[in-house]
Amino acid sequence: MKTFAKFLLLLAPLLLSGCFDILEELWLNKDQSGRYELTVTMGSGPMANMIQAAQKKSNDSLMALGLPPRPTDTTIYLRNLPDSIQKMLPYQDVVQTLEIYMKMEKGIKFRFQYPFSHLDSLHHFWQTLTAIEEIQKDSVIKKSKVLDFPAIGNIQQMLGGTPVMQWKGKTFQRTIESEENDGAELMGEMFEDSDNPMVKMMMRNRTYELKFHLPKKVKRVSTDGYAKDGNDVHAKFPLTEVMKDHGKLECTIKMK
Repeated sequence: MKTFAKFLLLLAPLLLSGCFDILEELWLNKDQSGRYELTVTMGSGPMANMIQAAQKKSNDSLMALGLPPRPTDTTIYLRNLPDSIQKMLPYQDVVQTLEIYMKMEKGIKFRFQYPFSHLDSLHHFWQTLTAIEEIQKDSVIKKSKVLDFPAIGNIQQMLGGTPVMQWKGKTFQRTIESEENDGAELMGEMFEDSDNPMVKMMMRNRTYELKFHLPKKVKRVSTDGYAKDGNDVHAKFPLTEVMKDHGKLECTIKMK
């Protein structure tokens, strides 16, 4: 019963979102500074329709009061949040640099952009997403709408854990730090049957994409499905395949 309950908790975001694509993109400099972007695009579906309907209702109310409507695209800077909320977040480097861009247009797109001073600090980004998700549960903060966007920290659970990227010498690695709960295992069980009609309906044509822009020319990549072009590496997998085997997102890149 406990396992089934966990399964439902993990399944709920997928059912609500209807469908989504994920893109991770990394720009890395020789001194290991760079930029990381996580983009989640939800196609038209129940969750996207609900959010768009809520915004329309909110805009109708604002215009009735003679106020301008909220734009269909918004950028949130954590450094502009109230000090009381900033202090609840674990890493000030993320607070000062993270940008969250949201656009509503035939679906909803969220882009999280994190400029970092060193690749080792990338885990600060993921821990901040988890912290935001916890903060959003606070009833006062929820009512204030200062963090008014869907939480996506559960992506780590659904897709095998937290991404870990390292560059040492001529080797770049992307591995996954497994979550303590068995979310990845449960999602794998769910998607073992690729002929399941519900799976086909939910995840048809949905993808997980990785792009790495590295400081040296790429020599080879250890994992199948990755293409190299000069300093760049690119991979794109069906989301159902990634959920069945998150090892597809782990690779070792050798550079010249």
